[in-house]
Amino acid sequence: NKKDFALDGYQVLQEINCAVNAQLTQNSALFENQQNLAKPLGLLSKDQDVEILELQSTWAKVREPSRKTEGWLPLSSLKAKNEDTGVFVNLIDTYLRKKPTYESAVITTIAKAQRLKIMGYDNGFLKTKYLDYEGYVDLSHLVSRADFAVWAYKDNHWQSAHHRENQFLVTSEGKKIPLDEIVALTGSPNKAVVINSEGTQPPVRAHVQVLESESHQWALSQLPGHGLVWWRKDSPSDTKKITPEETVLSSEEILKREVFSLALEGSKKVKGLISAKGIFKTGDGIKWTQLKHLGRHPKHIRLQKLESLPNGQMQALVDTGPGHVNLRYHILNSSWSVVK
Repeated sequence: NKKDFALDGYQVLQEINCAVNAQLTQNSALFENQQNLAKPLGLLSKDQDVEILELQSTWAKVREPSRKTEGWLPLSSLKAKNEDTGVFVNLIDTYLRKKPTYESAVITTIAKAQRLKIMGYDNGFLKTKYLDYEGYVDLSHLVSRADFAVWAYKDNHWQSAHHRENQFLVTSEGKKIPLDEIVALTGSPNKAVVINSEGTQPPVRAHVQVLESESHQWALSQLPGHGLVWWRKDSPSDTKKITPEETVLSSEEILKREVFSLALEGSKKVKGLISAKGIFKTGDGIKWTQLKHLGRHPKHIRLQKLESLPNGQMQALVDTGPGHVNLRYHILNSSWSVVK
């Protein structure tokens, strides 16, 4: 309706949610589970093919065909392959019926957002298998790759797609193509269908256009006196570079950031480290200067130990995930160094 809304990722379905065979859009690590601190199982390359086994929120469990390795990837790193017929996903709780008619007996209820394999079409119903049951589901309750199609390949040429109508794809010229006769589909990454609605947001089933998307990663850190805490990192796609003016912040500015680890020492002249969208050090508790990178990207930052040393020095033991780093601060020249 030409209105803009802000929706969470779980509220919409996009083409990749209906895909089985996918391709990586970027190099990505394959993880043991969906947590950001999960053990990496290896690195998959851009354009590599994978099979989607399961979806949970913004993560996909995939199988790498050549080595049969299974693991989890961010859903945003995948795109559907053209020749993949995909699966259907139900937008609402719906019935699995014995026969393709509304008068047929109900076998069971299928909970919303289930991935349903395509076994055939009949009279506006999808034949599928759910749990250990085979039956028929009303196609008007479902969404598939055809709902996001821009082009469809049939009879050796591509045809412009307009919308899906039950078991047919309607072209821009008004021609109806049976879905089981389509060899390949090309969809739009900007199309989405609402599956969860709140308040004045677009209703379930509404077709929306994605104008802008932002994804976040979550990490686990330890806050002294509090224990383990989850914190949201910047968007992985955020390429904003730190300018020189941003490398020195006041205490007021630093505390406006998301602080997820802090270590201070001293009463009159406070010395310490803080992790707040970057690692900053202070020698007076007033100004905070950002440290340069250590040559590797930490999975998380945990300040495990902070101690004073003779001759105006301070040393910190930092857990970065892949390993531990000892940092030493020299008060006389206000510099940090890595202790080998």
